[in-house]
Amino acid sequence: MPSTIVLVNDRPEGDTALRWATDHARRRGTALHVVLARADSPAAPEYGSPSLRARIATRLLDGGLPHRLHDPEEDVADQVDRLATAAGADLVVVPVRRRSPALKLVLGSFAQRIILDAPCPVVTVKSPDR
Repeated sequence: MPSTIVLVNDRPEGDTALRWATDHARRRGTALHVVLARADSPAAPEYGSPSLRARIATRLLDGGLPHRLHDPEEDVADQVDRLATAAGADLVVVPVRRRSPALKLVLGSFAQRIILDAPCPVVTVKSPDR
């Protein structure tokens, strides 16, 4: 069964990406792989929060969508690339947010690496309030 992969974090854009990916997976009849990623910023914790995991699991179980939750690895971009290949993903959905040019230069972005390296199309989703 083809899959859709989505990165989700504890920020508004993570929730928006999950909603978008869930709608896509339902329309296409694909399973959903959810990578519980940290926010792509220097102040973000290096782990997916347990409360985020519980919220996402409840939401997906209530929706009846076939899914699997994945804890983030150290290199999330590489994790998504391997997962997309192994799962035969039709799409990767990545939450993004605006960052200053200086912050982009210093920190880089796992979202950028995913966009450039994923073996399938990538959709970036930002929070609707931006």
